[in-house]
Amino acid sequence: MEHKPENNENKKERIAFFGFLFASVCFYAAAARAILCKDGGNWISSFCLGSAFLCLSQTHQKQDQNKNGGIK
Repeated sequence: MEHKPENNENKKERIAFFGFLFASVCFYAAAARAILCKDGGNWISSFCLGSAFLCLSQTHQKQDQNKNGGIK
């Protein structure tokens, strides 16, 4: 069995992408919970953090596409 570094690198990048995406969903859920529980201004910080992690996931995906030469 031959070791292919491209596959390992691809797998790590995919894990990082889904990690950022999962973090954004968690922060959005925390913001929704804070809104429903009338938790003052705490929902704003959760919403902003969720948006930041969503942007990070999309940026990470764009870098991966540029590295691989386009959408596959």
